[in-house]
Amino acid sequence: MNSILFIYNPNAGKGSINGVLSEIIQLLSKNGNTVSLLPTQRDKNVLTHLPLSFYQYSHILVSGGDGTLNNFVEAIMGIPKVLRPVCSYLPAGTVNDFASSLSIPKDPLKAIKLLFDTPIYFPYDIGSINDRYFTYIAGFGAFTEVSYETPQASKNLLGKMAYVLNGVKRLPNLKTYQITASSKTHTITDNIIYGMVCNTYSVGGFMKFQGPSIDLADGKFEVVLVKAPKTLADLNQLLFDLTTKNINSPHLYCFRTNHLHLVCEEEIPWTVDGEFGGSYREADIYNHQKALTFLIPQKP
Repeated sequence: MNSILFIYNPNAGKGSINGVLSEIIQLLSKNGNTVSLLPTQRDKNVLTHLPLSFYQYSHILVSGGDGTLNNFVEAIMGIPKVLRPVCSYLPAGTVNDFASSLSIPKDPLKAIKLLFDTPIYFPYDIGSINDRYFTYIAGFGAFTEVSYETPQASKNLLGKMAYVLNGVKRLPNLKTYQITASSKTHTITDNIIYGMVCNTYSVGGFMKFQGPSIDLADGKFEVVLVKAPKTLADLNQLLFDLTTKNINSPHLYCFRTNHLHLVCEEEIPWTVDGEFGGSYREADIYNHQKALTFLIPQKP
Protein backbone atom coordinates (compact mmCIF):
# COMPACT_ATOMS: atom_id res chain seq x y z
CA MET A 1 0.00 0.00 0.00
CA ASN A 2 1.30 3.44 -0.98
CA SER A 3 0.47 6.95 0.12
CA ILE A 4 0.30 9.00 -3.09
CA LEU A 5 0.40 12.77 -3.49
CA PHE A 6 -1.16 13.81 -6.81
CA ILE A 7 -0.01 17.29 -7.87
CA TYR A 8 -1.76 18.57 -10.98
CA ASN A 9 -1.99 21.81 -12.92
CA PRO A 10 -5.64 22.23 -14.03
CA ASN A 11 -4.65 24.93 -16.54
CA ALA A 12 -1.92 22.99 -18.35
CA GLY A 13 -2.49 22.41 -22.05
CA LYS A 14 -6.23 22.51 -22.67
CA GLY A 15 -7.14 21.58 -19.10
CA SER A 16 -8.06 18.05 -20.20
CA ILE A 17 -6.92 16.56 -16.89
CA ASN A 18 -10.01 18.02 -15.16
CA GLY A 19 -12.39 15.79 -17.09
CA VAL A 20 -10.79 12.55 -15.90
CA LEU A 21 -9.91 13.39 -12.29
CA SER A 22 -12.39 10.97 -10.73
CA GLU A 23 -11.20 8.12 -12.95
CA ILE A 24 -7.57 8.92 -12.11
CA ILE A 25 -8.33 8.83 -8.38
CA GLN A 26 -10.10 5.48 -8.75
CA LEU A 27 -7.10 4.00 -10.57
CA LEU A 28 -4.63 5.37 -8.04
CA SER A 29 -6.71 4.07 -5.10
CA LYS A 30 -6.44 0.46 -6.22
CA ASN A 31 -4.81 -2.02 -3.82
CA GLY A 32 -5.54 0.15 -0.79
CA ASN A 33 -3.46 3.17 -1.86
CA THR A 34 -4.34 6.47 -0.21
CA VAL A 35 -4.45 9.52 -2.48
CA SER A 36 -4.11 13.21 -1.62
CA LEU A 37 -4.72 15.94 -4.21
CA LEU A 38 -2.80 19.18 -4.65
CA PRO A 39 -4.15 21.33 -7.52
CA THR A 40 -1.91 24.23 -8.39
CA GLN A 41 -3.26 27.33 -10.11
CA ARG A 42 0.25 28.68 -10.32
CA ASP A 43 3.13 26.26 -10.69
CA LYS A 44 5.12 27.97 -7.96
CA ASN A 45 2.56 26.73 -5.40
CA VAL A 46 4.25 23.34 -5.71
CA LEU A 47 7.37 24.82 -4.15
CA THR A 48 5.37 26.09 -1.18
CA HIS A 49 3.37 22.96 -0.38
CA LEU A 50 5.61 20.04 -1.26
CA PRO A 51 8.38 20.30 1.35
CA LEU A 52 5.80 20.71 4.13
CA SER A 53 3.92 17.51 3.27
CA PHE A 54 6.66 15.50 1.60
CA TYR A 55 7.41 13.08 4.43
CA GLN A 56 3.82 11.78 4.46
CA TYR A 57 4.07 10.22 1.00
CA SER A 58 5.82 7.26 -0.57
CA HIS A 59 4.99 8.31 -4.13
CA ILE A 60 4.41 11.65 -5.86
CA LEU A 61 2.54 11.87 -9.17
CA VAL A 62 2.77 15.13 -11.13
CA SER A 63 0.53 16.18 -14.00
CA GLY A 64 1.03 19.29 -16.12
CA GLY A 65 3.34 20.67 -18.74
CA ASP A 66 7.13 20.72 -18.69
CA GLY A 67 7.01 23.91 -16.61
CA THR A 68 4.94 22.23 -13.89
CA LEU A 69 7.39 19.34 -13.81
CA ASN A 70 10.31 21.75 -13.58
CA ASN A 71 8.84 23.48 -10.54
CA PHE A 72 8.25 20.12 -8.89
CA VAL A 73 11.87 19.13 -9.51
CA GLU A 74 13.02 22.44 -8.02
CA ALA A 75 11.18 21.51 -4.82
CA ILE A 76 12.12 17.88 -4.50
CA MET A 77 15.82 18.42 -5.22
CA GLY A 78 15.96 20.47 -2.03
CA ILE A 79 15.33 17.27 -0.07
CA PRO A 80 18.17 14.83 0.75
CA LYS A 81 18.49 12.21 -1.98
CA VAL A 82 17.96 9.27 0.37
CA LEU A 83 14.55 10.68 1.39
CA ARG A 84 13.18 11.46 -2.07
CA PRO A 85 10.13 9.37 -2.96
CA VAL A 86 9.48 7.59 -6.22
CA CYS A 87 7.98 9.98 -8.78
CA SER A 88 5.78 9.65 -11.84
CA TYR A 89 4.52 12.06 -14.47
CA LEU A 90 1.36 12.51 -16.51
CA PRO A 91 1.93 14.86 -19.47
CA ALA A 92 -0.72 17.55 -19.90
CA GLY A 93 1.12 20.35 -21.69
CA THR A 94 1.64 21.35 -25.31
CA VAL A 95 4.90 19.60 -26.24
CA ASN A 96 5.86 17.29 -23.32
CA ASP A 97 9.45 16.47 -24.30
CA PHE A 98 10.16 14.76 -20.99
CA ALA A 99 7.23 12.37 -21.36
CA SER A 100 8.27 11.57 -24.93
CA SER A 101 11.77 10.63 -23.78
CA LEU A 102 10.37 8.26 -21.14
CA SER A 103 7.71 6.74 -23.44
CA ILE A 104 4.84 7.98 -21.26
CA PRO A 105 1.54 8.11 -23.21
CA LYS A 106 -0.32 11.41 -23.51
CA ASP A 107 -3.60 9.72 -22.53
CA PRO A 108 -3.56 10.06 -18.70
CA LEU A 109 -5.68 6.97 -17.99
CA LYS A 110 -3.62 4.80 -20.29
CA ALA A 111 -0.45 6.21 -18.74
CA ILE A 112 -1.56 5.44 -15.17
CA LYS A 113 -2.50 1.86 -16.05
CA LEU A 114 0.92 1.30 -17.62
CA LEU A 115 2.83 3.10 -14.86
CA PHE A 116 1.19 1.26 -11.97
CA ASP A 117 0.31 -2.14 -13.45
CA THR A 118 3.71 -2.91 -14.99
CA PRO A 119 6.05 -0.32 -13.47
CA ILE A 120 9.72 0.07 -14.23
CA TYR A 121 11.77 2.06 -11.72
CA PHE A 122 14.04 4.31 -13.74
CA PRO A 123 16.78 6.49 -12.18
CA TYR A 124 17.02 9.77 -14.07
CA ASP A 125 19.72 12.45 -14.23
CA ILE A 126 18.74 15.98 -13.17
CA GLY A 127 20.65 19.12 -14.20
CA SER A 128 21.44 22.39 -12.51
CA ILE A 129 22.48 25.77 -13.87
CA ASN A 130 23.97 27.93 -11.13
CA ASP A 131 21.36 27.75 -8.36
CA ARG A 132 18.46 26.42 -10.47
CA TYR A 133 17.55 22.83 -11.35
CA PHE A 134 16.19 21.58 -14.65
CA THR A 135 14.66 18.32 -15.80
CA TYR A 136 15.85 17.89 -19.36
CA ILE A 137 17.21 21.06 -21.01
CA ALA A 138 18.87 24.42 -20.42
CA GLY A 139 19.35 26.53 -23.54
CA PHE A 140 20.12 30.02 -24.79
CA GLY A 141 20.04 31.96 -28.03
CA ALA A 142 17.91 31.59 -31.14
CA PHE A 143 14.29 30.63 -30.44
CA THR A 144 14.82 29.63 -26.79
CA GLU A 145 12.59 32.45 -25.57
CA VAL A 146 9.79 31.32 -27.88
CA SER A 147 8.50 28.65 -25.49
CA TYR A 148 7.88 31.00 -22.57
CA GLU A 149 6.81 34.03 -24.64
CA THR A 150 4.26 32.21 -26.79
CA PRO A 151 0.80 33.01 -25.34
CA GLN A 152 -0.89 30.06 -23.62
CA ALA A 153 -4.02 30.56 -25.73
CA SER A 154 -1.95 30.08 -28.89
CA LYS A 155 -0.32 26.96 -27.46
CA ASN A 156 -3.72 25.48 -26.66
CA LEU A 157 -5.16 26.27 -30.08
CA LEU A 158 -2.23 25.50 -32.36
CA GLY A 159 -0.06 23.08 -30.35
CA LYS A 160 3.52 22.71 -31.62
CA MET A 161 2.79 24.97 -34.60
CA ALA A 162 2.42 27.91 -32.20
CA TYR A 163 6.10 27.64 -31.35
CA VAL A 164 7.07 27.51 -35.02
CA LEU A 165 4.99 30.55 -35.97
CA ASN A 166 6.30 32.56 -33.04
CA GLY A 167 9.88 31.52 -33.83
CA VAL A 168 9.80 32.45 -37.51
CA LYS A 169 9.10 36.05 -36.54
CA ARG A 170 12.54 36.21 -34.90
CA LEU A 171 14.69 35.04 -37.80
CA PRO A 172 15.77 38.56 -38.86
CA ASN A 173 16.92 39.37 -35.31
CA LEU A 174 19.17 36.47 -34.35
CA LYS A 175 21.47 37.45 -31.49
CA THR A 176 25.14 36.39 -31.48
CA TYR A 177 27.02 35.69 -28.25
CA GLN A 178 30.81 35.63 -27.91
CA ILE A 179 31.27 32.77 -25.45
CA THR A 180 33.93 30.54 -23.95
CA ALA A 181 32.64 27.09 -23.04
CA SER A 182 34.82 24.67 -21.07
CA SER A 183 34.46 21.01 -20.10
CA LYS A 184 36.93 18.27 -19.19
CA THR A 185 37.47 17.53 -22.87
CA HIS A 186 36.68 20.79 -24.71
CA THR A 187 37.51 24.48 -24.56
CA ILE A 188 35.64 26.54 -27.14
CA THR A 189 35.70 30.27 -27.83
CA ASP A 190 33.43 31.35 -30.66
CA ASN A 191 30.41 33.37 -31.78
CA ILE A 192 27.34 31.30 -30.96
CA ILE A 193 23.69 31.85 -31.91
CA TYR A 194 22.26 28.90 -30.00
CA GLY A 195 23.37 26.54 -27.29
CA MET A 196 21.74 23.76 -25.31
CA VAL A 197 22.68 21.32 -22.60
CA CYS A 198 20.17 18.50 -22.43
CA ASN A 199 19.27 15.04 -21.19
CA THR A 200 16.50 14.02 -23.56
CA TYR A 201 15.62 12.30 -26.80
CA SER A 202 13.48 15.20 -28.01
CA VAL A 203 13.65 19.01 -27.89
CA GLY A 204 10.60 21.11 -28.69
CA GLY A 205 8.89 18.12 -30.23
CA PHE A 206 11.11 18.53 -33.32
CA MET A 207 14.80 17.84 -32.68
CA LYS A 208 15.46 14.17 -31.96
CA PHE A 209 18.52 12.54 -30.39
CA GLN A 210 19.04 8.86 -31.08
CA GLY A 211 21.73 6.21 -30.89
CA PRO A 212 23.38 3.96 -28.29
CA SER A 213 25.38 6.86 -26.83
CA ILE A 214 22.21 8.64 -25.60
CA ASP A 215 21.53 7.48 -22.04
CA LEU A 216 19.28 9.40 -19.64
CA ALA A 217 21.03 8.01 -16.55
CA ASP A 218 24.73 7.98 -17.49
CA GLY A 219 25.71 11.18 -15.67
CA LYS A 220 26.42 13.11 -18.88
CA PHE A 221 24.64 15.76 -20.91
CA GLU A 222 24.49 16.22 -24.66
CA VAL A 223 25.87 19.68 -25.52
CA VAL A 224 25.13 21.42 -28.83
CA LEU A 225 26.54 24.85 -29.71
CA VAL A 226 25.59 26.43 -33.05
CA LYS A 227 28.11 28.77 -34.66
CA ALA A 228 26.92 32.09 -36.04
CA PRO A 229 26.70 31.82 -39.87
CA LYS A 230 28.85 34.35 -41.67
CA THR A 231 27.19 34.11 -45.06
CA LEU A 232 23.85 33.10 -46.53
CA ALA A 233 25.51 29.93 -47.79
CA ASP A 234 26.59 29.16 -44.21
CA LEU A 235 23.04 29.67 -42.99
CA ASN A 236 21.60 27.39 -45.66
CA GLN A 237 24.16 24.68 -44.88
CA LEU A 238 23.49 25.03 -41.15
CA LEU A 239 19.74 24.59 -41.66
CA PHE A 240 20.39 21.55 -43.83
CA ASP A 241 22.73 20.00 -41.25
CA LEU A 242 20.22 20.56 -38.45
CA THR A 243 17.44 19.03 -40.53
CA THR A 244 19.50 15.96 -41.39
CA LYS A 245 20.92 15.71 -37.83
CA ASN A 246 24.50 15.96 -39.10
CA ILE A 247 26.40 16.24 -35.79
CA ASN A 248 29.67 16.36 -37.73
CA SER A 249 28.70 19.66 -39.32
CA PRO A 250 31.47 22.30 -39.27
CA HIS A 251 28.78 24.73 -38.03
CA LEU A 252 28.14 22.76 -34.83
CA TYR A 253 30.01 21.82 -31.68
CA CYS A 254 28.57 18.58 -30.29
CA PHE A 255 29.99 16.74 -27.29
CA ARG A 256 29.03 15.12 -23.98
CA THR A 257 30.02 16.14 -20.46
CA ASN A 258 28.92 16.08 -16.81
CA HIS A 259 29.95 19.73 -16.25
CA LEU A 260 30.03 22.76 -18.51
CA HIS A 261 31.40 26.17 -17.57
CA LEU A 262 30.25 28.98 -19.85
CA VAL A 263 31.37 32.62 -19.84
CA CYS A 264 30.12 35.56 -21.89
CA GLU A 265 30.95 39.30 -21.75
CA GLU A 266 27.21 40.09 -21.54
CA GLU A 267 24.33 38.48 -19.71
CA ILE A 268 22.72 35.59 -21.56
CA PRO A 269 19.02 34.85 -20.95
CA TRP A 270 18.50 31.10 -20.49
CA THR A 271 15.45 28.92 -20.99
CA VAL A 272 15.05 26.04 -18.53
CA ASP A 273 12.53 23.31 -19.45
CA GLY A 274 10.58 25.82 -21.54
CA GLU A 275 10.51 28.50 -18.83
CA PHE A 276 12.64 31.61 -18.36
CA GLY A 277 15.64 30.48 -16.31
CA GLY A 278 17.47 33.72 -15.52
CA SER A 279 20.25 35.74 -17.17
CA TYR A 280 23.93 35.07 -16.47
CA ARG A 281 27.34 36.20 -17.64
CA GLU A 282 28.81 33.02 -16.16
CA ALA A 283 27.06 29.68 -15.82
CA ASP A 284 28.07 26.37 -14.25
CA ILE A 285 25.95 23.47 -15.44
CA TYR A 286 26.17 20.15 -13.60
CA ASN A 287 24.67 16.71 -14.11
CA HIS A 288 23.29 15.13 -10.92
CA GLN A 289 23.37 11.49 -11.88
CA LYS A 290 20.34 9.35 -11.01
CA ALA A 291 19.00 12.09 -8.74
CA LEU A 292 15.34 11.04 -9.04
CA THR A 293 13.59 7.72 -9.63
CA PHE A 294 10.59 7.76 -11.95
CA LEU A 295 8.02 5.09 -12.69
CA ILE A 296 7.95 4.56 -16.45
CA PRO A 297 6.00 2.14 -18.66
CA GLN A 298 9.04 0.77 -20.49
CA LYS A 299 12.76 1.40 -20.46
CA PRO A 300 13.72 4.14 -22.97
